Amino acid sequence: MREDGVLIWNVTAGCNMDCPYCFEGHNKPAHPNMGELDRRLNNLVNSISGVWELRLNGGELFDMPGFLDFFIPAILKKSQHKIAVLTNLTCSLEEVVKLSEMTKDRLSFFSSSLHLMTKNNVSKRLINTNPYEYLEKAKKVKQALNKNNPSVNYYVNCVLLPSKLELIKEFKAAYTEAGLPLFFQFLKTGLSPNLKPHIYSEEDLKKIEAIVGKEVTKNDLVNSAENFKGHNCHAGSKYLIINEEGKAYVCHAATSNQKHCLGNLSESKVNLFEKPIKCPYQLCTSGIPKIKGIIGSQTE
Repeated sequence: MREDGVLIWNVTAGCNMDCPYCFEGHNKPAHPNMGELDRRLNNLVNSISGVWELRLNGGELFDMPGFLDFFIPAILKKSQHKIAVLTNLTCSLEEVVKLSEMTKDRLSFFSSSLHLMTKNNVSKRLINTNPYEYLEKAKKVKQALNKNNPSVNYYVNCVLLPSKLELIKEFKAAYTEAGLPLFFQFLKTGLSPNLKPHIYSEEDLKKIEAIVGKEVTKNDLVNSAENFKGHNCHAGSKYLIINEEGKAYVCHAATSNQKHCLGNLSESKVNLFEKPIKCPYQLCTSGIPKIKGIIGSQTE
């Protein structure tokens, strides 16, 4: 069944990793309490009708106390919405099994981020993740998910870091053969709300072409951060972003620029647009609007 809309919910900014290229900054706040999240969930249920896909992001969700014991059960009880989960896969296999057993066919999408470069939160020492060790864990996670829901989609996110392009080209085939397609993210620089696309060198662009192909914008497994300014867009009516403070924005670009705010779920329900808008932004930092057909043409 096609969902009536897609909601990206940045449930928490708290994270147990410290990636040097994270555009959310390095001073990670504490996780929200469950009482506050329950208030936001109640207002959300009263704000959107039909069946949406709730894409739950962090921070790191499995690191948040109450995520599996309270938050997921509350969504399942209070709504009919589909659930998607994004994690850095530092969680245990037992936690994934628990999530899968609870959500069953309500879990439409599972995504884990392969951070090839991060820092230890205590020592701040730079750590290079072994992609093959990560793959072995991801295989077990995929098996656990498919046991309760054979149709759940599982993708592995990977940022196209200039220093890791040769390595990415090397391990890509292993992930594909395991049925774990890599979803590539072009590197962005700066911090929210001042994000800009990284300017790759000509040499790096050739390496990226060898990884994702020549026609990058036609590849649904690449978020190339395109410019859709002037295009008709259903952001605000069929697509919505909830930030870690509970504020609702029409899209990621609006969140970064703190414009087109539709309300705050911590206070009341939000009011969606009734028709498409002309995109006013030069950088679409998410690949979802394009993949899901949220973005239209300039003439329709």
